[in-house]
Amino acid sequence: MDILALNAENLQIKTENKFIYDMLSFSVEKNTIYGIIAPTGSGKTQIIQTILGIKKPLKGKIELLGEKIPDRKILRFIGYLPKQKVISSLLTVEENLYYFARMYGLTYEQIKWKATELLMIFGLKDKANIRVSSISFDDKVKVAFATCLIHCPMLLILDDPFGGMSVQLTQFLYEHIKYQKEQGNTVIFTSQNVQDAMICDKVLILHSGRLLIEAKPQDIIAMTKAKSIEEAVIRLF
Repeated sequence: MDILALNAENLQIKTENKFIYDMLSFSVEKNTIYGIIAPTGSGKTQIIQTILGIKKPLKGKIELLGEKIPDRKILRFIGYLPKQKVISSLLTVEENLYYFARMYGLTYEQIKWKATELLMIFGLKDKANIRVSSISFDDKVKVAFATCLIHCPMLLILDDPFGGMSVQLTQFLYEHIKYQKEQGNTVIFTSQNVQDAMICDKVLILHSGRLLIEAKPQDIIAMTKAKSIEEAVIRLF
């Protein structure tokens, strides 16, 4: 039996006065990349918030890293990047890393080691002492991504990480998401762009408040006899 990072069963999710999903079930194996693909305004953020225990489903249950949600003790093992990519513009690049690391209870020795590594990996070493307000948009995204990794999480949950990104930055994020899998970690992300499915081991494609399909991207292409994932999804409508 596959070891699961996430198991969601029969979720009923509501936002304001509207039911957006009913009887939604899906699962994510450990050490995989899993994409939740759906159009803008379809409730992807609500699904992510429900997974994390920020929002409570009307019905259904969620287990994250083997624990029933909500459960605060597992948050230490999760890296979360919200859609807004919240970091402080008043702090320097390095101060942002230290701030988030202290929130997770890391010692200064642990922070120094990990921050040095991340600044190098993300090409931010020369900007470590520059305020975030003075760096480029691309570098701000890299800082936000780095804050999710400062505590060495086993699971990354990224809400629309590629939204509004340049081709170069998207490719950069692709490579770092793949690297997380190579390190034995699990990544779950949302996207409105079906092309992003191609870096995934498995995708959940949603349309009009229903589960369209949950499968490997290559299997979706094969079963629809399409030439691309975009064509395959169109054939599923």
